[in-house]
Amino acid sequence: MTVEVLLGEVTCPSGQLVVMDGGYLELWSGHRAPDDEERPATDFAIVGADAEAAAESFDRQTGARLYDIPAHAVAEFTATFDKHCREHEHDAHLREFEQQVPHREWVRHAVASSRL
Repeated sequence: MTVEVLLGEVTCPSGQLVVMDGGYLELWSGHRAPDDEERPATDFAIVGADAEAAAESFDRQTGARLYDIPAHAVAEFTATFDKHCREHEHDAHLREFEQQVPHREWVRHAVASSRL
């Protein structure tokens, strides 16, 4: 026999609900940079006339934004993207965000960009 227990209720006026792994909650609040002296990762937007096609064919993350590229890998990642664009003749490049994009903005952008 199954017993249902009401633990609480959630309201979501925006219609956008994100469930986070509790282990991530102390890593970064989105209101300030992580506690490291240097940014541990960089977020990019793919921009240019062929941004959407470049994003789709590059196939690393969904959409024309690339999040959480580790600091130690940024130069190689950027070079790989640039080479990909040259090989596929895409007019696109990576534009680095000035600061890491808060996760709530990831969700807002994903919802706005969805083709549902």
